[in-house]
Amino acid sequence: ARREGLSFEKAVEIQYFPARLAPQNDGETEALPDWISAMSNSNNTLCTGSCDGSLRVFQHGEKVGLVQHDVIKAHSQAVKCISSSSGIDSSQFMIASGSMDHTLLTHSHQKGDIKSTLALHAVYSGGHASSINSVALSSVNGSLTMASGDWNGGLCIWKVPQVGSSQNSVEDNMEKHK
Repeated sequence: ARREGLSFEKAVEIQYFPARLAPQNDGETEALPDWISAMSNSNNTLCTGSCDGSLRVFQHGEKVGLVQHDVIKAHSQAVKCISSSSGIDSSQFMIASGSMDHTLLTHSHQKGDIKSTLALHAVYSGGHASSINSVALSSVNGSLTMASGDWNGGLCIWKVPQVGSSQNSVEDNMEKHK
C-alpha cells in the first residue's frame, strides 16, 4: 500500500460491532437447537436446514402457526442450501439439501393423516469436491431434475430417481460442468 502512496491507515478500514445479549424468548417463536442456514417453502410446508446438519419440516397448524412435524440429522456439517418440490400428489414431496460436508442428499416427505415422515431417498456422490452452496429441484413432465453448484464453481445436473426406486446412489445420472 505504501508503494501506491497510501498509508496503512488509509488502506485498512476497521469496523467495530459491540456484542449484544441474545433476545429473551417471549413464547412467540420456537427456539431451535442451532441456527437456520437454509430454507425452502412448498405446498404450505416449510423445510429448514441448520448449522448442526439437521433438516426440519414444519407445516401450518389449524389453530397455531407452524408446527414441527419431523426432524432428521442429514449431514455431518452445516446445511448450506435446500430446495423442495411437490411430488405427484399432494401427500408427498421431495427435499434436496447440500452441505459443507460435500454431500448432496434427497429426502422424501410423506404427509400422513396422523404423522408425516421424512426419509432418505438418494445420496448423490462423485460430483463435488467442495462445499455445496446451491441446489434447485425442477419437475418436468413428472420427472425431477436437480442442479447443484459448489464453492469451486462446479455445476452438476442430476436425474432424481422415482420414489421407491431401488437406485440409492445416482452417480450414473450426473452431468458435470465447470
